[in-house]
Amino acid sequence: MGIIIDILKDIPLTAVLREKLSDQEKKMSVLETENSSLKDENSNLKTIVENLRKEIQRRDDIIQKEKSRGNLFDDIHIKILSHLLLSNVREHSSDSISRSLKLNPQTTKLHIEELKLHNMIKFKRFPPSLYISQEGKQYLIKNKLVS
Repeated sequence: MGIIIDILKDIPLTAVLREKLSDQEKKMSVLETENSSLKDENSNLKTIVENLRKEIQRRDDIIQKEKSRGNLFDDIHIKILSHLLLSNVREHSSDSISRSLKLNPQTTKLHIEELKLHNMIKFKRFPPSLYISQEGKQYLIKNKLVS
């Protein structure tokens, strides 16, 4: 077989094929380098995407917290606040509020206490009466519950 190889070395076609093979090996080397570079870039992009996902989740959590603060009170709380704001009656008691809104007196008292804790309503000693505070008015307006 050594003689055949020696013969093929002398044929011009073999030189052309060797040249093509050499070119292909160079191209392959360039492609391998580019592939390696792209793999590194892909890894970096995956890290960036993961960090962006975490940031989006963090911001979504903040938005949810803000929304939950905005909806601090349920319908009964809002009815009581609206009643205190819009009623023409000067003096309000928990009983008068429960009668006006057709609510259970105990439920009304519980909600009034919660509203007091959040400074949404205040108690005036003389004459004894409940009234909506500035914070309560702002809450209703901010949450577009009254206009």
